[in-house]
Amino acid sequence: VTLWKKRDKYQPGSNFKAWAFSTARYHVMNARRKLITDSSRLIFSEELISILADESPYENEPVVERKLAALQLCLGEMSCKNRELLKVRYSDGITIEEYARQNQRNPGTIRATLRRLRAILLHCVKIKMRKESWPPENDAVHQN
Repeated sequence: VTLWKKRDKYQPGSNFKAWAFSTARYHVMNARRKLITDSSRLIFSEELISILADESPYENEPVVERKLAALQLCLGEMSCKNRELLKVRYSDGITIEEYARQNQRNPGTIRATLRRLRAILLHCVKIKMRKESWPPENDAVHQN
């Protein structure tokens, strides 16, 4: 979710993996700082988190890249209205309650719609990933 929210900070053409791991590392460090005041929880040291992050296996990078390309395609196949709802929820920082109020809709209905859209996206990505030739070499989404 954090990567989605910060996607506008990613520079197309740069190393996505390095950007994603760096962003995730800062997110974990921030969460750790917030939790450190709660002494009843076990908190890993910054050194241990750094060691674990540095030793993360990168062998799944091609799969992640393929999933991201598939997700982009699947999002492109959705209606503008559904893409906008996903953008509002995962990017704009507007709560579901605010969005529902602004659009005169029930928050529960919005939540149900988001669950349905996530399920649709998951199904779509799985289908795209099953295709043997995915992604095609001349795929415009993959080239960007």
